[in-house]
Amino acid sequence: YAFPFAFCSVALVGAAVLHAARLGVEGELELKPPQPIGAEPDTDVCIPANLAVALDELNADEPLVQALGSEIVEAFTILKRGEWERYVAAVRDWYKV
Repeated sequence: YAFPFAFCSVALVGAAVLHAARLGVEGELELKPPQPIGAEPDTDVCIPANLAVALDELNADEPLVQALGSEIVEAFTILKRGEWERYVAAVRDWYKV
């Protein structure tokens, strides 16, 4: 689970997290064991490399898209792809992922 940033819609983040949790319980997905206190950080975490990849993964998650509503996911994706395009246009090549 990657923590959303401060300018996210609280309602949308809450809905996404709750639906993802519900889908995990209904699908009987296995949880990773908790990290022991004082242990080295678990770096075997798979998160998208950038916003464009994250949006692709969101749109590919059919159960979550259905749970949130395809219209909401489509509008969110259009908005965030515009933000990503402006970012890519404004940031130097060496900083882009």
